[in-house]
Amino acid sequence: MVMRPQIRRWELSSSRNAVSAQDMRPEKYSGLGSAVLDVLSVLRIAQEIEPNPNATLSWYQHTQIDELDSLTAEQLVHDGRTAEVIRFLRAIQAGVRH
Repeated sequence: MVMRPQIRRWELSSSRNAVSAQDMRPEKYSGLGSAVLDVLSVLRIAQEIEPNPNATLSWYQHTQIDELDSLTAEQLVHDGRTAEVIRFLRAIQAGVRH
């Protein structure tokens, strides 16, 4: 016996929680995707320095970086300063800062 999946038909136009085609445009979410990539990039490099994922995440969220206006990496990434955080981490890897 072959089972065929049943397809439900949703009538989005009559639903209160309808999603319009305009809501599904990829460009609407491009900023979100970019922000996620920034976070992941910083965490990946930080984990090269500190392999313990819990310690890395704690550093990212809670440790103020004196050289970068005493903000956390999380705050800096949120403010669009990802490149500065990455330069900072690369300097640590190069032994410029301990």
